[in-house]
Amino acid sequence: MRLEGNSLHQDYGFSYAHKHSADGLLDHAILLNKVKDVKISNVYLNNTMAGGIFLFNSSNIMIRDCTITKVAYRCWLALYTTDQTWTAIGISMYGCNQTSIIGCHLSEIYASGIVFEAMPPSPIVSSSPRYYYSTNFVVSSCVIKNCFCGIWLEESNDGMVSNCIISNATWNGSYLTKTIRPLGVRMVTSYNITAIGCIVKGCGDKVLNRGCGFLIANENVNVVNCQIEGTYGDGITFAVESSNDTVSGCFINSSSRNGTNVYGLFNTITDCVILNSGRHGIRFYSNSPTITNNRITNFGSTYNGIYSSVSAVASRQRNKYGSIIGNTIESPTNREASQRQVERVTDIRQFPECR
Repeated sequence: MRLEGNSLHQDYGFSYAHKHSADGLLDHAILLNKVKDVKISNVYLNNTMAGGIFLFNSSNIMIRDCTITKVAYRCWLALYTTDQTWTAIGISMYGCNQTSIIGCHLSEIYASGIVFEAMPPSPIVSSSPRYYYSTNFVVSSCVIKNCFCGIWLEESNDGMVSNCIISNATWNGSYLTKTIRPLGVRMVTSYNITAIGCIVKGCGDKVLNRGCGFLIANENVNVVNCQIEGTYGDGITFAVESSNDTVSGCFINSSSRNGTNVYGLFNTITDCVILNSGRHGIRFYSNSPTITNNRITNFGSTYNGIYSSVSAVASRQRNKYGSIIGNTIESPTNREASQRQVERVTDIRQFPECR
């Protein structure tokens, strides 16, 4: 079966799609509302104007081995549509639960490759009086490249992103950069999310050196054994809204700004290797971070391995319940910075276990 023309709207359910293709569609290629037990596999979608696969308020969804390319890429529709958040996305899940997206390839997506968000009250779902969060989802072994944001998670709980490759999530000249920087993985207002074994390369705003590989602005997030390279902003950013989040065992290389930028409360960076940061290896503004057993090498020539953006007194107060222990900081080109470890903290005894 070949899909042509406008969107496929099947509100009563589209239970199985196998080896379908669609070229040059004017709207979403597949749009489903209030369905369950859906399997979409081996679908090829090319050059859709608004979006690829879009599901509302649905459950038990499997999307596997699909290829989606050129979704509203550099086109007028993404700029002038009245609802910009729902367009130009490869795979969109709004208010869905028990969802798996496995082995999909997405490229040249004007906005985001894969999105999970809550289902807000809307005329599309007139019986919905409240928000339905997306829950219990898995995104695994997907390849996402040449988009604005690789994976966008907002108001989504209990999910896992594993073994995905995200590259070249960069500025594409769109309005989006006025408020949101290009990102590899964005996790906002979400809980209990794990990202493991992912590779994120070449993400961020090339012009302003903003954006990052991972943006964490939620609670109980774990980023484990991921590789973040060549970001145009920070490698990983813990936003002000973040708390009790952990980055462990990650390899962060060649970030234009900081390897890791830490705001929020009670966040942890442990057992990471942070190399060749344009600025600091780890910079923190946060309350009580735990920074342990990291190796930080070759940060910016006028910057530091670990940098506190507050005074010595404030740093001690902020770290009352945190710890900075057992980190190795090396800079062959900046011996002085290697020795002093942390700038703007006059009492070096605050971090006695750095070596």
